[in-house]
Amino acid sequence: MLGQREEIREYQERYRYFVLFLMGAFLIIFLRIWYLQILNGDKFYIYSKENSLKQEKIPAPRGKILDRNREILVDSEPSFDITWTPQFVTKTAQTKQYLSKLIDMTEADIDQILLRDKVLPGFHPRIIKQDVSRDDVAKVEANLFDMPGIEVGVAIKRIYRDREMGSHLYGYIGETNADELDRLNRLSFEKYYMGDFIGKFGIEERYEEYLRGIDGAQYAEVDAFGRKKSTAGVLFDYDQLKRDPIAGKNLVLTIDRNLQQKAAEFFKGKVGAVIALDPRTGEILAMHSQPGFNPTDFSRGIDPEIWNGLISNPDKPLLDKTIQDSFPPGSTFKTITALAGLEENVIPPQEVINCNGHYYLGRGHYRCWTWRDGGHGQVNMHRAIKESCDAYFYRLGVALGVDRIAKYATLLGLSRKTGLNLKGEVSGTIPSEAWKKKRFGEKWYPGETPSIAIGQGYVTVTALQLAKSYAAIANGGKLYLPHVVKRIEETNGELLHQAEPQLTRISKISPRTLKILKDGLYAVVNEPGGTAYWSARWDGLDIAGKTGTAQVIRIQKGDREKKCEQLEFKYRDHGWFVGFAPVDDPKIVVVVLALHDCHPYSGATTVVRNMIREYLKDKVNPSKIRFKPKHPKQETIPHA
Repeated sequence: MLGQREEIREYQERYRYFVLFLMGAFLIIFLRIWYLQILNGDKFYIYSKENSLKQEKIPAPRGKILDRNREILVDSEPSFDITWTPQFVTKTAQTKQYLSKLIDMTEADIDQILLRDKVLPGFHPRIIKQDVSRDDVAKVEANLFDMPGIEVGVAIKRIYRDREMGSHLYGYIGETNADELDRLNRLSFEKYYMGDFIGKFGIEERYEEYLRGIDGAQYAEVDAFGRKKSTAGVLFDYDQLKRDPIAGKNLVLTIDRNLQQKAAEFFKGKVGAVIALDPRTGEILAMHSQPGFNPTDFSRGIDPEIWNGLISNPDKPLLDKTIQDSFPPGSTFKTITALAGLEENVIPPQEVINCNGHYYLGRGHYRCWTWRDGGHGQVNMHRAIKESCDAYFYRLGVALGVDRIAKYATLLGLSRKTGLNLKGEVSGTIPSEAWKKKRFGEKWYPGETPSIAIGQGYVTVTALQLAKSYAAIANGGKLYLPHVVKRIEETNGELLHQAEPQLTRISKISPRTLKILKDGLYAVVNEPGGTAYWSARWDGLDIAGKTGTAQVIRIQKGDREKKCEQLEFKYRDHGWFVGFAPVDDPKIVVVVLALHDCHPYSGATTVVRNMIREYLKDKVNPSKIRFKPKHPKQETIPHA
């Protein structure tokens, strides 16, 4: 007990000091409160009522998109908005009336915007008019004193240098909506807000996380009308809180802008798609869908009149015809049928059949495209490829059967998406017996196979799929993953990611088969009688390729005697041409799909030839070409 009393006495002494400390601390706090609320209460009440701290967003520019030679394709530039902040608007009706006259808007339009954004807090600015002219900016700024709560804000406008050219590839940006916010904020480290602009399509959408920058902020004291106070009267140096914006990352594409421009130039006036890729790497050199749209129109909110024009256009300018729609490949598919026949040893390449323009299977009657002239006559595989003999491939297709044709089409990447990292790619269709049973609940009939063998019937492919399959034939059976982004960089050029060629499959095709196919495709362009001899040949380039004409609908009996050009445009045949060069050392594959163009040689073949010529003008090794031009000058066929 004696020991415990000593300990209690010791703690009692310490407790007195603790109580004195607490009393002193509370006294200091009381005196401070008395000073702020009693002695200077009126002064600080007026200050807090008449002044507030305002945060202003400093928008970050999105990253640039550049071509493989570092030419700018997509950039950002400042844009000006007229904003309305309800917290600071003192006379709503008067301000609305005055502002509508200055910026040429009706009061009803302003009311509609304010009603739409009423869920936002009062301190959040509402954008009344976007991307205003400098004249409007000058008029509003000259009258800001009479319109408390109205300001001129700075935003970032996306500029697409080549307008419609490549628009589907680059995509566009648009204002985020309530449905997207939750998804975006679950995936993003930096929070999104209503009114932010995000990638909505194409590369802009797929690479949003890299292209998007981080907005900055600055702070200023404002009076009760939202007007900034002079820095001399503020209590704190708010520049210390300023946060500078951080620009988004830059993307360097595999696209060659010069080649892309040539694609648009050569394809002018047509509807369809153009694809060029490097068969050695899978890099896409050009990717153009036509007609297109101007993505800049979307960058700050698209005008309703422009939007209505796009969605009502029968040529579907918003649809990317390179990957988002599939079409019958026509005679370009005969190369696949020939590949299957050679690999399965169904027909010796030297075997000759007689084409009289007609082929009969049971009660089915199938015409060769030369039926009016009596057919091709005696045809082996080389000549069948060169002159695109339907009758030869009808027979070969029936001998193979649909499943073996499907096997080799799939082997070259058809019937499945290519893997390109863009939204909306379709897989196309390569039919088989199992496919038809699953799709229609019906068995396969032999009479359906002849059409499949020549790329008609149920067969559909995308332009990119066809380019990928012919690239595999050109390079010896290697299927590369097509890609369009070569590098991702910081704004100072520091490398963040470098894309490397991705080999997805090596198809086991015999060298003998590849040589026969390449020789046939070379003959299409370079031997008299070839379907592209007069329109795709160019001395010294060794172009190999295949033409294709694809029917849109089954020709009615009454229209069989009509020329394609006499039919209504939407019922005319599609024209295809796929070419690669040089045939023995391929560096480029080009596919052109000219919708409703009737024939490949009326546009598609010359576009391919001119693009290959443009790309290879300083890349051809003379020692590796088959045909050495005797005359350097050659008559130029007018551009398609």
